Amino acid sequence: MDFLTTQQYIDVCVDYALAYSAPQLSSEFSKTVNRISSKYPESKTPPIRIQVYIDEWTTTPTNIEDGLWFFFGNRLTNKWPDKTFLEYFEQVKSDTYNSYLPFRVFDETDFEDAMRLRTYQDTLNIISGRKIDIPSKRKYSILQRLIAYKKNAKPDL
Repeated sequence: MDFLTTQQYIDVCVDYALAYSAPQLSSEFSKTVNRISSKYPESKTPPIRIQVYIDEWTTTPTNIEDGLWFFFGNRLTNKWPDKTFLEYFEQVKSDTYNSYLPFRVFDETDFEDAMRLRTYQDTLNIISGRKIDIPSKRKYSILQRLIAYKKNAKPDL
């Protein structure tokens, strides 16, 4: 994954959707979570209560592995960012750093892995049929997937 690319973020996600299947991306998502969390086995923290609605509360996870699943896993994309990959990477890095205290021990490699998680999850949303609501140079369809499959030009996971 090229973290310095100025290609539009949505186009990168569509490229991944055309090149990989949902099970492959899910497997890579799990491997990435395990890779990050194995670096921080002692990351236990007390949970923090967060008010979600007027009378509803949620608690933050107590370790980095659960935190990664909480912040990146099984999230529906409600609005696609209209940014380049590099701009969105900087935003994800900032959001990751500010959203959960244990993430503040991350080094650059961990932030890159966090961006992989965001990209894989958004790509899975495309595969599952989420509508892309911003202009994109690339299109996702079964026909486009077959054409991309014949080219054998898969982006690096």
